[in-house]
Amino acid sequence: HMEQEFFASINPRMRRMLKSVVLPNLPPVVNERRDVEMSPKQKRAYNQMRDHMIAEIEDGSYLTAPSPLTQTIRLLQFASSYAEMTYDEEGVPSTTLIEPSNKVDAFMDDIKSGDFGGDSVAVSAVSKQLINLLSARLTKEKIEHGLITGDIEEHDRQRAVDDFQSGKTKFILFTAQAGGVGITLTKARWLV
Repeated sequence: HMEQEFFASINPRMRRMLKSVVLPNLPPVVNERRDVEMSPKQKRAYNQMRDHMIAEIEDGSYLTAPSPLTQTIRLLQFASSYAEMTYDEEGVPSTTLIEPSNKVDAFMDDIKSGDFGGDSVAVSAVSKQLINLLSARLTKEKIEHGLITGDIEEHDRQRAVDDFQSGKTKFILFTAQAGGVGITLTKARWLV
């Protein structure tokens, strides 16, 4: 019953519109789901975590999940990449994603096989560590790309967006949290 009052106060400030209405000259975004097999190391750790809430990793240490929420996070991590335990100066453990990463490998295979053609590609992930793994691999392969995570300074973030929008870089990588609000990536034809 308050709908009209709500929109009367919101519409002058912000309004969500379909891209086809606002920018009808842009090509449609290509969304494609692709399932990628985990590496044997990832799959073993994933299955152990799923079944027992604990996984033994290569160095003999164990990743544990003291709660179902932590277990879900660990499963998401192992579905994306292998992991290891790291410790800070006080000896507090944390999980760090490392190679091999089935998702990074699949993306690099797509680039090498020319699946994206000349189109611009925006790559998003929830995990900053996964985005950083992909960025490191692209850098190693000397592939120019932009990067937007919570660690990136505002001017570097804007430069990454500007370079992507102008066509200077073909790829832009961002975490859903850091890049999901307040940036415009109309140049992207693919959202991965």
